[in-house]
Amino acid sequence: MKLTQKHFEIFKKECLKWIDFFGLVQWQIHFTFKPLENRAQIAFNCVSGCATIILSSKWEENSKDFINDYNIRKAAFHEVCELFLGRLNDMVTQRYGLNEGDVDEEIHRIIRTLENKVFTTENHGSKR
Repeated sequence: MKLTQKHFEIFKKECLKWIDFFGLVQWQIHFTFKPLENRAQIAFNCVSGCATIILSSKWEENSKDFINDYNIRKAAFHEVCELFLGRLNDMVTQRYGLNEGDVDEEIHRIIRTLENKVFTTENHGSKR
């Protein structure tokens, strides 16, 4: 299913909300809207402080109902959490020699926990 420019604007607005909430002011952040294999993704460099947050213009969801403001906002939250925790990934892999996938897996576990607390059934339909 193809997403629209309206979805992208919702995504950017939600990203900016969480960037402000977490105080990620040290980053130079760009937004892109293009096809990806994932719903969204982030690329960043902790040394330069540059990040690009990307919303995929096409989601592979079978249900038309899945592409809604709630799930777009949740994807934005997820990507900002990756930025929030990304330096941890760099630090741990450099210091302890863990595999990159080990730390990334833990970061995603933390993000999913945050998603499930912030995006509850009660606020599914609410506007932010």
